[in-house]
Amino acid sequence: MPGTRLSLISTAMIAALGVGACATDTSPTDPVAEPVAPAVPALDVSSPAANTWLTRAQMPTARAGLVAATVNGNIYAIGGTTGSVSIAKVEMYDPDGSIIVWSERAPLPSPRSYASGAVTINGKIYVTGGYNPSIGKTRSLFVYNAATNSWSSKAQIPVATAQGASVAIDGRLYVLTPPNSGDPQRTKLHRYNPGTNAWVGRASAPVNLEGAVVGVINGKLYAAGGKGENGAVATLYVYNPATDGWTRKADMPMARLAAAGQALGGKLYVVGGSWGPGPNGTTQVYTPGNNSWTTKAWMPTPRYVAAAATAGGWLYVLGGIPNAGGGPVKTNEAFVP
Repeated sequence: MPGTRLSLISTAMIAALGVGACATDTSPTDPVAEPVAPAVPALDVSSPAANTWLTRAQMPTARAGLVAATVNGNIYAIGGTTGSVSIAKVEMYDPDGSIIVWSERAPLPSPRSYASGAVTINGKIYVTGGYNPSIGKTRSLFVYNAATNSWSSKAQIPVATAQGASVAIDGRLYVLTPPNSGDPQRTKLHRYNPGTNAWVGRASAPVNLEGAVVGVINGKLYAAGGKGENGAVATLYVYNPATDGWTRKADMPMARLAAAGQALGGKLYVVGGSWGPGPNGTTQVYTPGNNSWTTKAWMPTPRYVAAAATAGGWLYVLGGIPNAGGGPVKTNEAFVP
């Protein structure tokens, strides 16, 4: 792997994906007992109850380490790894499609897995960085125009990045880039202006937020979990663009990294991920108003390195790996808050 390494998931997990070796994560000190997974609802549930998981139409391509974003109510599954190679494939999911539910769209300009996020700004999807087997971590910024089904390349990110995270705030793109070899163990923050095609640095996070779940609530960036010095962590940090500063909020009930999640309805949802022993299906929700977490229904297919996107008020979780040492899946499950 030229000049870099992926460190988010354990050596066994990376070996299963065919990506390369990395440092092995350790288990959190006080693991939480895993609840029993409920029966999986059928595909034709039209009026589901709140706090319910539904199985939806599978992706055409099994993959992990992908990213996802929503444009005009349609979810785009982008890149990832099939288990042996990084891919450029893009597939679009129409949650309301009566005939064609999944369709293939224009591929990425170059294969990418473990990109540092995909976010939508003014109807376009911005995909940041990612891993390419031929060059390692990348600095690329690819932009997808859903109206023309085409990709373009924009100004490169200041540093090579993979396994980071991205959000959009006030029409600007914010990208968290985990530390590279030799860097201080703090995640850097960069802001991109689509209007000027230029990057500026913002305040680094207090810790390494590699593998954290991020979301935007009331104009602030929330980052939960990720990779600490000894494996998965439970921390929650919030970045305020107005002050260019970070604050720590209530920890999650359990540590995790490589989870999926998004902000939805003014709350941050964190689903699945790895907590040390392997993938889990816990769904936890943070409410900023009272700075507290609640645990919701168990995800039917526990997995890590999946992608998440929202559409129609539901949270969708795509792909990922359900078993330590196993391969990617086509799974598409939706949570109804």
